[in-house]
Amino acid sequence: MLIFSHRLAYFDQRYHAAFKSTWLIILVALLLIINPALAQEPILEKPSDIRIIVDISGSMKKNDPKNLRMPAVDMLSKLLPDGSKAGIWTFGQFVNMLVKHREVDQSWKQDASAKSSGISSVGQYTNIGEALEKTAYDKTYSSIDQYQTHVILMTDGMVDIDRDPKVNERERSRIINEILPSYQKAGFIIHTISLSDKADKKLMDKLALATGGQSVVAETADELMEIFLQIFNRAVPQEELPFEGNSFLTDSSIEEFTALIFREPTSPETTLFAPDKSAYTKDIVSEDVSWYRTDKYDLITLKQPLEGEWQVLADLQPNSRITVVSDLSLSVKSIPSNLMVNDIVDFSLVFREGNEVVDRAEFLELLDINLTIEPIALAAGSKEKWSKKLSNGLVPGNGVYKTLLDNFTEVGEYDVIVDVDGKTFQRRSVQRVNVRTPFKIETQTINTGDATQFNIEVIPQSASVNFANTEVVAKIKPPTDSSLIKPFELNDNQVWALSIKPEAEGIYSVTIRVTTKDSNGDTNDIIPETLTFSFPVVDNIFEEQKNVVEDIVETPVIEDAPKVEEVKPEEPKELEANADEEAAVEPQPPEKNDSNMMQWILYGVIGLVNLIILGGIFFLYRKFVNPKEAKPENSEDDVIEKEQVATSAMDELPMDEMVIDELDAFENDIDLAEEDSVEKAVSASDALADLAPEILDDDLSDDLIDDAESDEFKTALIDEEPEFSLDDYAPDQLDKDETKKK
Repeated sequence: MLIFSHRLAYFDQRYHAAFKSTWLIILVALLLIINPALAQEPILEKPSDIRIIVDISGSMKKNDPKNLRMPAVDMLSKLLPDGSKAGIWTFGQFVNMLVKHREVDQSWKQDASAKSSGISSVGQYTNIGEALEKTAYDKTYSSIDQYQTHVILMTDGMVDIDRDPKVNERERSRIINEILPSYQKAGFIIHTISLSDKADKKLMDKLALATGGQSVVAETADELMEIFLQIFNRAVPQEELPFEGNSFLTDSSIEEFTALIFREPTSPETTLFAPDKSAYTKDIVSEDVSWYRTDKYDLITLKQPLEGEWQVLADLQPNSRITVVSDLSLSVKSIPSNLMVNDIVDFSLVFREGNEVVDRAEFLELLDINLTIEPIALAAGSKEKWSKKLSNGLVPGNGVYKTLLDNFTEVGEYDVIVDVDGKTFQRRSVQRVNVRTPFKIETQTINTGDATQFNIEVIPQSASVNFANTEVVAKIKPPTDSSLIKPFELNDNQVWALSIKPEAEGIYSVTIRVTTKDSNGDTNDIIPETLTFSFPVVDNIFEEQKNVVEDIVETPVIEDAPKVEEVKPEEPKELEANADEEAAVEPQPPEKNDSNMMQWILYGVIGLVNLIILGGIFFLYRKFVNPKEAKPENSEDDVIEKEQVATSAMDELPMDEMVIDELDAFENDIDLAEEDSVEKAVSASDALADLAPEILDDDLSDDLIDDAESDEFKTALIDEEPEFSLDDYAPDQLDKDETKKK
């Protein structure tokens, strides 16, 4: 009996368990039959929790000189919808909460707008790790499940908490291996904005890709506003109305719209014209209208707008948009921010009234739904759009429109756009996605003295990479016939690295193979394009100098701020490298100046010689073309005139003893001047050319001789029959004249 009772109890338990399971299955099936949309509808989005982290280190003076962080943060704070949560932090060496993290309302927006004006560039260091820790202070609390938390990190630098590079490297590894996993576990999404090409782009990409966020580089500070808005659209998805030129259409279900109007620089002041032709400007005062104007945009919120077509009088820029709060809303399933090449996306959308999915056929039949995938910036440069009409065919019985997207075949950025025309209303949804390869390869060539090293890094770009089940190897083919296989090593930064030290001269080719293994044990090989390196490396003098300088550079201190400390080591290192490059080039200007000085000396001597010759000719012309009354040959006046001429000649043409000795060959009696005037003129030219033998070359001397031997010169001397030759002014002859006088 006892055994029978136990068996009866056993079968009774089994019966009740089976009965409960059966009824549970039946209940779920009945619910699905009654409302099949519950099985397939897109998940309701949680309200957003936005946490903004702003770098205020001193280097921001250079990378954001106009402090555009301030208006960008101010714009975001005004766009946040009521009911969301938000907070703003600033960091340099220390981390401070600028605006308290709490639920967004009008009071929070006013506080954020006022305090955003305090954003500056006076911090020391770049303490990214502590900023991430303090911003995620509640990551272990259960209340975070009520929101989808997005952290927007904006910085221009690298991890910099100490002058010692080893301390900074340890902190960087701590961010990757400790802080980042805690973000992943909490489900926090990190979006990064790099405000400089000196920022640690690898770390920024790592933080964003591992958490499903966006990593964007602002090439200039002026792009910051657009990038903030792009990330805001991802963090706080909102329903939009499409612009048709400068007009948009509102319907009776819209409770409120917010118009963000970016103006062209030459645009007139923005004016809104309602369907009844009434005008709204920034000066209007109304409880239903909120108008905020800056030098770049207008932000206008209008409650209970009239139904119909609205007109905007302004020169609109492309980022302008109209967002709405409506009982009738378009709900689009969120697409991941980052996709891999050839990923297939399960895409779906529904319309809701409140939180109810609209599945009425008479309503859905009126919808015209267009899906467009528009390339924004592709590596291959393609700009071809892809579009599909989702409303073709029978309407879905559960109200869920579904399709597969397999168009992401190239690396780059895409906008996925949904436009809905419901005859009496319009809606739009825009999502930007970044398509990447699973692994990115970066190379670097380092020259230090006589040593050369090729560094290769394989960087994972997918959050789903299993490091334990991934192997990376390289086949290296040097200039010789032999090849070798070398494995990559996974470092603390979760990057596979390999260094090659070439020995033989020639071309090195490197073929990389990445082998991954999934949970089922199936393997997949990825083989990127073969890399090539040339050894020895040419034209790398500046890179060599930079590498040498990095070992000895000291960190400078930023001036003009009471508590500003040094800029990140990388920035002064590059400045120091540039200084060395300038020092290497600096000796060149003196050489150029020496060359110019020699040229000017040469030109001066040539000019002096020409002036002397012309002076002599002019003197002879004045002497003999306009002859004075004849005088006795050795009269007192003649002697005085000769003394004056000799004195003048000596003043104009000083000569040293060496030149005087060289002119001894021209000693002749003054009475032979008429017979040998031409030959002596030529000899005088040779003597003058010898005044600067180190400077005047043979060609210049020949030119002077040619001038002296020209027919016109000979004719002038012979026709005038001068009483004196140019030898009269030779120093030796002057010495003889002085002797005769005495």
